[in-house]
Amino acid sequence: KATRIEDAFGWVMGARLLHVHRDVCQTPFLRQMRDWHPDGNGPDDGLDAVAGCILHDPVRLPRVDMPVKRADWRGIGGIFRAESHFNP
Repeated sequence: KATRIEDAFGWVMGARLLHVHRDVCQTPFLRQMRDWHPDGNGPDDGLDAVAGCILHDPVRLPRVDMPVKRADWRGIGGIFRAESHFNP
C-alpha cells in the first residue's frame, strides 16, 4: 500500500501537478497527506484511493509549441566541394 502511494504521488507532486478542489480541504485527505509516513500505521485510506485513481489515469503530456521556422543560417545553401591535398 505504501509503495502504491509513493509511486502515484511521487511524480505528481514532484512535477507540481497535484491540484485539489477546495471542498477537499474540508475532508481528512490533507491531514492524511501531511501525517503520512511509509512506515507508519496511520489512516491512509483516502491517500490509497486517490493513488489508485492517479495510477489508472493516463499520463497527459503538456502541449509543446514547435519553434518558429527560421531562415537557413547557412546562406544560399547547396553543396560546396573544397580542394584538399590530403593523402591517406
